[in-house]
Amino acid sequence: METLRWTQIMFAVGGICLRPFTSTPFKWFIYNVYIIIGKILLCALLIAQILDIVFNVENQDEFSENFAISSTVFMITLKYIVLSARRVNILYLIEKLNRNLFMPANKQEMDIRMKFNRIIELTTKAYTVVIAIFASGMFLITIVVDFKGRKLVGRVWLPYDYSSTTLYLITSISQFLAAIFGVSINIACECLYAGLTLHVCCQFEILEHRFKNLDGKDICAVNRCASHHHHIYEYATMINNEFKKIMSCQFFMSISVLCLNLFRMLIAQNFSDFVEAVMYMVCMFSQIFYYCFHGNMVKTKSIDFSDEIFGSDWPSWNDNSKKILLMVIRRSKTPIEFTSMHVVSLNLESFMSVSNNHVYLSIWTICSICFESE
Repeated sequence: METLRWTQIMFAVGGICLRPFTSTPFKWFIYNVYIIIGKILLCALLIAQILDIVFNVENQDEFSENFAISSTVFMITLKYIVLSARRVNILYLIEKLNRNLFMPANKQEMDIRMKFNRIIELTTKAYTVVIAIFASGMFLITIVVDFKGRKLVGRVWLPYDYSSTTLYLITSISQFLAAIFGVSINIACECLYAGLTLHVCCQFEILEHRFKNLDGKDICAVNRCASHHHHIYEYATMINNEFKKIMSCQFFMSISVLCLNLFRMLIAQNFSDFVEAVMYMVCMFSQIFYYCFHGNMVKTKSIDFSDEIFGSDWPSWNDNSKKILLMVIRRSKTPIEFTSMHVVSLNLESFMSVSNNHVYLSIWTICSICFESE
């Protein structure tokens, strides 16, 4: 199975082709046209939303409605720029998994790799389906419920009147196509992060298997395992360096949007506005949870590694091999931890903290509105 196959497909759909997938000039021409159209639609949507803030927004209700969508479009555009600029680095991270010490050496290690490949593909496909359903649901509910009111999913400034059915449908379709392009970029970025972190867990499991099957008299084999452990830490650092800026912006942008989205839910005047806000909140929580869950998996795996290898047949090893094992165990006491610009650790504790604060904010806001109404 190709490494991160589904993730690379989503990168291609999002207009960032990591590897050439066809040698036909005509197909490459069509794909380049698709990329250009996608970029134009995405940039036009972002500009139209910024102009809406400049020309149309008059109060905090309208600003919160605009910012909820425009911040996401801005974040997607930023991800596209960063991922496009770091395409070579991303491809290197993927290809490194099939080189040197990271490469499975026997059937048992190949089975471990295949197990993680299946997990990665299953989770990325499930995440893609969830985000696609909620994103499509927002468009369908808005168009079906508010068709007569000619309401668009995202507030935008347009140089024409779209009150006619034809122009309204054309505008809605252009927003939907821009959303498909943008959501694909978003999914590709998050699935790449999840896939690479799960492969770090896979390398730990392969290394556990190697330690448990070591002959302690073969000092070279023990040194290779110690070197493998060191390379895993280096690889995790490379992943964090590639994603820390994106994760930092994503984390703090999601927090801001969640707060404003709560305000949108409370001031919603009709069913479609409320459902749209709820779906958007689910997507935001899913993004934060996705980053924190996989970061927590790597942290837990790196901490538990020392206990796992301590169960090997180390009492029969020679003194030099035991010293190397002790060095690896001491190194394992410092866990691998992904952070957003060294400010917030991406683990389940951070996610629970965000969730609890959001719950407290919700209760406080509801109480404030109730007291004001009285």
